[in-house]
Amino acid sequence: MRRKRRALSPDKFSRLLESARTSEVEIQCYDGETRSRIYLLSYLTGLRRAEIASLTPTSFDLEGDPATLTIEALNSKHRRKDILPLHPDLVRVLPGWLEGIPADQPLFPRLAKRRTWLMVKKDLERAGIPYETRSNLVTPK
Repeated sequence: MRRKRRALSPDKFSRLLESARTSEVEIQCYDGETRSRIYLLSYLTGLRRAEIASLTPTSFDLEGDPATLTIEALNSKHRRKDILPLHPDLVRVLPGWLEGIPADQPLFPRLAKRRTWLMVKKDLERAGIPYETRSNLVTPK
């Protein structure tokens, strides 16, 4: 492990989401609403940047019971196809997020090439939450 990381409490995570949503500044080419979606996906699924970057509308099965998300082996940390159940809060918001995105297009274009740590750091600073403490760094999940 290169750096010790810490998870945000639910209260601090809510503050991070609100900070991003209300921000009028683009960071790493993403507006605040898009950043908040990336953070929420990470928090509620445990997915990493490359896995989130690989998501397209066809990655989701919102009609299943339970609704699921599929990460193809090529993009999975485990290098195998992963099918994950979706949190009910994601199932409620995903139809709006997926609307208008072609089935084979990524939800977050170019995310794999972006410095997501910088997005998190700036939104945390705006929320008054330290990104780094003496002992660790924040991780959104």
